[in-house]
Amino acid sequence: MPAKQPIKIKSQGDNICIMLDATIDFDTITNMLRKKIADAREFFEGVSSSVAFKGRVLTDSEKQHLLDIIEAETTMRVTLADTDDTIKTPPQPVMATPQTPHKSPSNTNYTTATQHIIKAGLDPVSR
Repeated sequence: MPAKQPIKIKSQGDNICIMLDATIDFDTITNMLRKKIADAREFFEGVSSSVAFKGRVLTDSEKQHLLDIIEAETTMRVTLADTDDTIKTPPQPVMATPQTPHKSPSNTNYTTATQHIIKAGLDPVSR
């Protein structure tokens, strides 16, 4: 039985998908990718493509490091394809600012339209 390949490079239309073994440490992956890309340099020469990394969850900096390896070993122009295999910083909750309803003074004569604007919490004089 052939040994499992820790890195597989596949063409998907105009994109390149690089499958990475999730059980191998990142330093080994980077060394193996560098060798694999260098060995297939002619395949990548002059190509402009999006690259997707699959098979393991990567941080943004790890993805950038892998892209840097590809760019250093080839003349390929690469961009990162949008994938869901990224460790992302969770969005920070947005604190809602309490809104107080805008009340019109009782002694002011407003038109009906202006009264609706005020009831909606908008400023009738701002533009």
